[in-house]
Amino acid sequence: KCEVCNHLVRHITSEIEKVAKSQTSKLKELDLIQIMENVCDPDTDSGDWLAMFDLVGTRETRMIQKDRIGKCTEECRSIAKACEDIIGEADTEIAALLWKGTGQSDLEQKICRKMTKVCVKSPPPLSKDRRDFPFQPKTDSEIETEKTVRGMKGMKGMDGARMYSRDEYLQQMEAEVGPEEMAQQIASILGTDKKSKESKEKKDESGWAENAKKSFDRVLDIFGGDEL
Repeated sequence: KCEVCNHLVRHITSEIEKVAKSQTSKLKELDLIQIMENVCDPDTDSGDWLAMFDLVGTRETRMIQKDRIGKCTEECRSIAKACEDIIGEADTEIAALLWKGTGQSDLEQKICRKMTKVCVKSPPPLSKDRRDFPFQPKTDSEIETEKTVRGMKGMKGMDGARMYSRDEYLQQMEAEVGPEEMAQQIASILGTDKKSKESKEKKDESGWAENAKKSFDRVLDIFGGDEL
């Protein structure tokens, strides 16, 4: 847990710096909440960092950082669990330190040693039956697919767990947000926001819907199927 804690602090610090650079106003409490909320979930953009490590060692485990995101198998889930335990033990205190603008080295000392004491306690011995799971890097296509799915889950009118065909998705979206917003949301997720490319001529609603269908077909091509 000690290594996980140190990497967790570095990641949170890095995320805060990114947010601070991307906006002109002072860091808000909501920004901290959003960073903390998913930082230990490897199935989110904020938690992708958890899938960039390989656990190695026979007497004690070490976290070896890779240069790209891997598939989140047993080792990644173990790191995520340790991360959750650390955050759960001191979430309020961590948020308070971040709000004060505490530096990275001080955060590591206070969170990993004083608050949670994960870097004070000796790690338990490894089981003789410990199984090593090789690191499996994701392809660019797999990373793109995951980001597309995550993006679509956050789109207005796209909530729900069941599988939908293209027409069912479009019908649901159109009922919720209208054809213009529907086309814009899908194009935005795919990085082809039509606002940057549209002509000066006004498009009618049927044209918006047709653009949405074409964009959605591109999403289906990523998945290689007829449903999402």
